[in-house]
Amino acid sequence: MHILGDQMGRADKEDTWVWKDRETTMFTVKLAYSILRDVCQGEKREMYIGFWRLKAQPSAHLLAWRVLEDKIATKANLVRRGIGVITNICSMCGEEEETTSHLFCTCRIAWLVWAKCHEWVGMASMSHRNSKNHLLIFRMSGVTESVNQVWGVRIVVVGELWKHRNRKVFRSGKIDPIEIFAMSQVKAWSWVVCKVRDACFSFSDWCLEPMV
Repeated sequence: MHILGDQMGRADKEDTWVWKDRETTMFTVKLAYSILRDVCQGEKREMYIGFWRLKAQPSAHLLAWRVLEDKIATKANLVRRGIGVITNICSMCGEEEETTSHLFCTCRIAWLVWAKCHEWVGMASMSHRNSKNHLLIFRMSGVTESVNQVWGVRIVVVGELWKHRNRKVFRSGKIDPIEIFAMSQVKAWSWVVCKVRDACFSFSDWCLEPMV
């Protein structure tokens, strides 16, 4: 109540709504939308700093972006769009609803893959229930940010998880976390030797020390 007490009222005027903008005091829906759009875009620019600089194939970047924006065709998203599915249970673990965050973060299979990945790069395991937080915070320990930008390991893992999930859905393939991790190592190495100048290490060296 002390906050209200600090406000001086005007008995000679009626209370009115005032739009406090630097350019005008006149409210319009268009102006409000413009301000909100600029704020949201500013937050996204901050959020994606360094993301598009990662050394990865354009198609892999696009897939990872779709995951971050929850625009990927998980069963939960298909149901929300009115597309019928036999079941909305996760195609990989068969235990929970297949949402984007579950498929790439909290799924038992995905968690095992990320655990192997964290162990490989010498990073303490993290548990994020949100795919956006998980992918954008993922960093290799003990290296500079410029080196982090080179290793698009997180994008590789996302791509392999989605690839193996689709193989299970459309080809009745088996899901093996060790295979997903191994294929992520191979693909990450191939991207680095193709895109990084003076990269002259073998795949075996890469597996032993991913920051060579």
